[in-house]
Amino acid sequence: MCFSLCFPDIDECDRQPCGNGTCKNTVGSYNCLCFPGFELTHNNDCMDIDECSALQGQVCRNGQCINGLGSFQCLCHEGYENTPDGKNCVDINECVSLPGTCSPGTCQNLDGSFRCICPPGYEVQNDQCIDINECEVEPNICQFGTCTNTPGSFQCTCQSGFVLSENKRRCYDTRELLFH
Repeated sequence: MCFSLCFPDIDECDRQPCGNGTCKNTVGSYNCLCFPGFELTHNNDCMDIDECSALQGQVCRNGQCINGLGSFQCLCHEGYENTPDGKNCVDINECVSLPGTCSPGTCQNLDGSFRCICPPGYEVQNDQCIDINECEVEPNICQFGTCTNTPGSFQCTCQSGFVLSENKRRCYDTRELLFH
């Protein structure tokens, strides 16, 4: 009966032995309650958890895990962004976040990127659908006529006295047509 009165308990928590945790005094000892991101060691102190190693494959998918004191952060690869809780990286839908991308074509979201699907007469350049200038690409596309580039196509026009063929790519002298 004399123990607690004759030998008062020393509060071991006064010397703050837990570091990254809260100390709870007990009779003749103490317990550490570790903060989140720390774990109790056999020495009864709180040590940082390396979440990147402990949770490998469960955190920072599509990114790089960087361990910090009591926590970690994800550095996402290009084309990915952090989830709201910051524990993983998810695909950025560039087709939604960059409206008008690929216009007048179609934007197709891919895992970590996107691609443009261009209509006929257009080609992909720098993630955009750019009109092909058929008049420059194929200088003789309008035989005996004048080529004018149009969005996604081209148009041949003939000089006076000439008519355009059915395939719209050649001008015929109207006098030639009389002899055929």
